[in-house]
Amino acid sequence: MILYDNLLNQELSDDLLKTLSGPFFPWYYTPFTAYSKQFATENTRDVPQFTHGFYANSHINSKYFNMVAPIMDLLPKEYNKNNLVRAKANLIYKNSMYPMGCHNTPHADMPDMDTTSLIYYVNDSDGDTVFFQETPDTFNGVVTETLRNKPKKNQAVLFNSKHLHTSVPPRENDIRIIINFVFNNEEV
Repeated sequence: MILYDNLLNQELSDDLLKTLSGPFFPWYYTPFTAYSKQFATENTRDVPQFTHGFYANSHINSKYFNMVAPIMDLLPKEYNKNNLVRAKANLIYKNSMYPMGCHNTPHADMPDMDTTSLIYYVNDSDGDTVFFQETPDTFNGVVTETLRNKPKKNQAVLFNSKHLHTSVPPRENDIRIIINFVFNNEEV
């Protein structure tokens, strides 16, 4: 796992926040944070989120793709547009009633592929990202937390996509916005 602070220049970081949190950016309602509930635990309390797909199925899906593409240019050369599998943004609203000690549904980004994920934090928030030791192959109904990362604007974390991870809704900040990139590790 690699943590990057101040990944983008300040102007680009501010523009991303202004655009993605602005009134004209198209967000789409999703009633859950993970499609599969197979890795849910007794501490799972999933919430709805809003998503925006920038790239999937080998196609750019958003006129805003060029706004997030510079993030990839700052990563090691093996993580680039040529091996991008998916890029999407997630927005979770504040939930001050969310139970302490709980988290959304753990998931692996692409469990059937050899991939690496990057989570880029668009804004400061108290909605942590929780990383677990388990993968889909080692999950036995219990997860072991290995890292809890508080979203910090313009920070990113690069990690093996097979490791289960999840989010926690913010209890104090109004929104939590991230951009998730998934890269194919196989030769392209």
